[in-house]
Amino acid sequence: MVTDLADAIERVTVAPHPLVPDRTLTTINPLGKAPTLICDDGTILYDSRVIIEYLDARTRAAKVIPPGDLRWKALARQALGDGILDAALLLRYEGLVREPALQSHPWRRGQEAKIDAALEVATHQLAITNLEFDVGNIAIGAALGFLDFRLPELEWRLRHPALANWFAAYDAQPIALATRPVSPI
Repeated sequence: MVTDLADAIERVTVAPHPLVPDRTLTTINPLGKAPTLICDDGTILYDSRVIIEYLDARTRAAKVIPPGDLRWKALARQALGDGILDAALLLRYEGLVREPALQSHPWRRGQEAKIDAALEVATHQLAITNLEFDVGNIAIGAALGFLDFRLPELEWRLRHPALANWFAAYDAQPIALATRPVSPI
């Protein structure tokens, strides 16, 4: 992890699914979504944005949410990455749980167009050689990793080669390697 808190966090493998709840997860998070963090005092935090704020506030290491004007740029990239993930997850669930005859091809194309437009913006917003692990780059990196892992048929790299090059360098970093998903569900 980017913070100095990696050894204090126990990872639990869960399998979120829109129709088949993972009881390990839903007993602590009624939304059935990952990530979820149980704090030492028993407080349960949901959502990456909340968890990253919590960890960033408690670390002695470099902050992943930068101060000053850099904060807003990083948070904007975080929102962009989260938006890519939102559209990608909707695509994933459409293909995973809906019968092919019930799937809406115009709706799918709309989600794909959102992803593609966001990737174009990400290409221009990222300092392509910047491999900093700030909250914005982490969100963009997570989104790109999800696209590779769950939606390889989108072939995003073909339309965004500069972003693909950035991600190849980013994804090779030890911190990124440590947070890769391990098996498809």
